[in-house]
Amino acid sequence: MLDLNLAFTEDQVASGVRDAKDNKSQIDSVTGTLPLVGFIGGILALLAGAFLVFAGRKEADV
Repeated sequence: MLDLNLAFTEDQVASGVRDAKDNKSQIDSVTGTLPLVGFIGGILALLAGAFLVFAGRKEADV
């Protein structure tokens, strides 16, 4: 059995808050900007692939 009693000093808490505020922009980019860029890039790749498939087809001689 493990029984822990954790305590933090005011300085440790203040340092943690400062670090969290400083890293907020990185978290925002991972949860907002990067997925948006990936989604747009995926759509562009899908459109390029569809173009290559349909442009590569040749009409059959009848």
